Amino acid sequence: MEKLKIDKRRGIAYNASVEMDAEECFQRGKTACENNDFAEGVEWYNLAVELGGTGAMGNLAILYMNGQGVKQSNEKAVSLFKKAAFAGDVRAKFNLAICYEKGLGVKANPEKAFSYMKQSAESGFVEAEFMLGTYYYHGVGCTSDFADAAEWFTYAAREGHIAAQYNLGCCYANGEGLGGNFDDAISWFTVSAMNGYALAQLTLADIYENGKIGKEKDLEQALGWYKIAAKQGVPQAIQAVPRVQAAWDEKKRADALAALKAAEAAQEAANAAIESVKSLEIQPVETAEEQPAPVKKATRRRKTAQPKEVSVETSEPTAETPAESAGEQPAPVKKTTRRKKTATQPIAEEKPQEE
Repeated sequence: MEKLKIDKRRGIAYNASVEMDAEECFQRGKTACENNDFAEGVEWYNLAVELGGTGAMGNLAILYMNGQGVKQSNEKAVSLFKKAAFAGDVRAKFNLAICYEKGLGVKANPEKAFSYMKQSAESGFVEAEFMLGTYYYHGVGCTSDFADAAEWFTYAAREGHIAAQYNLGCCYANGEGLGGNFDDAISWFTVSAMNGYALAQLTLADIYENGKIGKEKDLEQALGWYKIAAKQGVPQAIQAVPRVQAAWDEKKRADALAALKAAEAAQEAANAAIESVKSLEIQPVETAEEQPAPVKKATRRRKTAQPKEVSVETSEPTAETPAESAGEQPAPVKKTTRRKKTATQPIAEEKPQEE
């Protein structure tokens, strides 16, 4: 690393060929640490600290705590965390809270730990939101309060914190601070497990294997989650895989046998129904009334012309003759002749009467 001078008034580190501010020094220190060159990282972070970079203070403190590139010193780390926290660095407040909780570089003080953790969480640092939830849950530096714990777990879970998602599932499953809701518990366990949290994967496997919190036993689901957790090296999952695999294989065989027996029973029932139909006899009808009348084929009659009655007019009434049989017979009709009219008719003369 090239030698640089510090100009605090201007806030830069420089030499004849280069000038850089605190942020650029910080980024160079971060790059060096990512490449495992912690000694160079320490130099760049020190330059950034001298120029007032708060992010560099926090990262340099972690290097002191881990002894990377410098001699390990929790006290030096706490000193740097305090400077950064005083400057408003939310991550430094979180780290300082951990130091007070565990007594790293300072005397353990749960109340101060709670205070710094709450400041960091209220500033939106997701790790602090999760940890503040655990402080409320276990009563670290405060009175235990499941409702407040669940509230902070919810904030962190919605921002994708997988451990918070798991803890929120526990709150729903146990009815702590939120009321018991098994569906929400399974939902958050599943979200956490799918995001790769091994404890959530193991928990889901146990729920499905044993039929807990409102879920029926599902060996296929249980086996799947045990296998996923086993790939992450979880001992309980590694031990559970062969046991659950054997149980699942046995269940599949039993289900297949039951299905075969059900199919055979259905076939036997169908065969019996066919035989019963074949054995039915048609009974003859014993009375004429019960026999259906034969259906005659309908034929169309050809219409014939009917003679019309012709009335014969007579100028004289016909004579009636006595009936010769029990029924009266119509009298024969006599043919009448018309007299031929003459132009004049003779008139009878009236003669005078003699006295």
